Amino acid sequence: MAIHNDYSWNRGEDNLITFTPVVVRDITGWTIRCSVKATIQDTTPLLTISGTLLTPAAGIFTVAFTAAQNTNTLQAGSYVYAVARTDSGSAAILSEGTLTIKPTAYLA
Repeated sequence: MAIHNDYSWNRGEDNLITFTPVVVRDITGWTIRCSVKATIQDTTPLLTISGTLLTPAAGIFTVAFTAAQNTNTLQAGSYVYAVARTDSGSAAILSEGTLTIKPTAYLA
């Protein structure tokens, strides 16, 4: 079952989201992918980011949103995201929710 998380930050910022499991599980060998869409009904993501296994034995991974992605790909507004994993023929949504990009006058 996916955990619901909502995130919000200013356009043009770097953001690193660290996911730590409630129940520790070894995620060695997993592939993590985050997809961002304008709406949940969209079939094509606006942005797809590969996650990084930070401490696989403890189930900890990160997803990094760069300022370039936030500035060039995502305009100010509200989006939906899902973080999924695949491994050995299995797939699951780990986290889902809303991503809000706020406008800013201080673009890098």
